[in-house]
Amino acid sequence: MMSSEEKLKNLILSKHKSVREFASIVDLPPSTVNSILERGIANAGVGNAIKICKHFGISLDKLVEGKIEPSENIGEFTAEEQRLIAQYRLLDDVEQKEISGHLEYVFNKKFLQNASSNVAG
Repeated sequence: MMSSEEKLKNLILSKHKSVREFASIVDLPPSTVNSILERGIANAGVGNAIKICKHFGISLDKLVEGKIEPSENIGEFTAEEQRLIAQYRLLDDVEQKEISGHLEYVFNKKFLQNASSNVAG
């Protein structure tokens, strides 16, 4: 079974080119992020753990339990998410439906690929 730290590292590397790039984005020293990944999220400073979880919109409580799940506080958006929402709101109904359809397609494609990878592995 994969540890919380392994899951977190996989998440980081799935969204960013490297741990160093991720550390820069969340404004933490790379050595701090590497230490968290090696020593454990439970040993991280609270502020650092919160920064990491906020960046991905995941629950700190669940991460400590070894699960990566969306935070229940969906009201907090990253700057990029806010920008995308603002752009989406400027579109008319037809354009919003087109974007929603594309998002569903990409999400389902990823979900189906992950599901079939898990079955094969």
